[in-house]
This record gives sequence, structure tokens and C-alpha cells, in this order.
Amino acid sequence: MYDIVFPKGNENEFIRTAVSLGIKGLIMCYDKTSQHGSKKWPFPIVLCKINNKQSSGGVLNISLCDRKFLEQKHTTFVYNAEKQPGRDHIHQRRSGLNQVLAALACKNNITILFNYRQLFDKKQQHLILGKMEQNARIIRKAKCKYAVVSCATKPTQLRNPKDVEAMYSILGLDKKDYLQEFFKQTL
Repeated sequence: MYDIVFPKGNENEFIRTAVSLGIKGLIMCYDKTSQHGSKKWPFPIVLCKINNKQSSGGVLNISLCDRKFLEQKHTTFVYNAEKQPGRDHIHQRRSGLNQVLAALACKNNITILFNYRQLFDKKQQHLILGKMEQNARIIRKAKCKYAVVSCATKPTQLRNPKDVEAMYSILGLDKKDYLQEFFKQTL
């Protein structure tokens, strides 16, 4: 299994924890990748740029799930679709993803990420899980690329691969490792 993390100067701790959990590779996301591009890691690492504005080509980009990022071909991953502001409707959840956005993600070859770390918020856990299940239904119907990742900011937030596999079955998704395919293309 491969995972996506957001380190803040604690890369070596992430690598140690990932090795002990049996994670095969990490995608480390930074605001600026230029300062971390020169380091040599003893572990399969891919650097990624967090993008909150218009995408620029040539760099692997991860963005919040928003239509403006889904329309760009430079975006590689989108995450946190479930963190949409506003109240849910009576018969459906405001899950941040619909058929139109899923079709855009498929067309532009964008992988939709389910953020496992969101489930740590005990007050919102049931709402987030319901939104994830609705998004999983839409993704299955649109046949998009997807992945369940920890999006950890601390090494202790990394999840065991067995926990992540269980999350796939809870969401009703097949365990296709799109991140593994991505690693094969980039390394």
C-alpha cells in the first residue's frame, strides 16, 4: 500500500513509521516542492505540491475537491470532498461530489482521495462517513480513479494497511491500488 502525507519537517519520522507499518511508498505534499526536491531518501518518495490556486504544469498537484481544480488537466489528486460548508438536504447529503464533477475527474484523469484522517473528528464522524459512502456510490457509477489515504500531518496518524483495506470494504469500493499504478509511472 502507498499513502499520501503532509509532513512539516518530520519526514524521517514518517519514513520510520511507514516502514514499521509495511507501507511501500509515500507521496509527500508540500506548499513548495523546490526546497525538498534535492534530498535523497532511502525509501520510495514522490514529492507533491499543494495547490490552492490555478495549477501550473510540470509538477504533481494535489488540490481540494473543487470544480475549478477538476477542470484543470494539471491536477493529479483531489481530496476533502466531504468538507463542504453548509447543511445537508433532507434526502441527500452535501457530499461535495456529484455526477458532473465525477465525470470531469474521469475525463481529466484525476484521482479522488478519501481522507481517512477526517474520521478522527468524533463529533462529525457519522456525517463524514455518510458523505464518503455517497461519494463512493457516485465514483463507482462514474468509474473514476480513487484511493483511501491517511493524509497524515503527524507520523502517529498513519494508518495500518489493514485498516485502509477495511475502509475500502466499508465504502463498498474495490481494492484497486491506483497509487501503486501512479508510483510505477513516476519512479
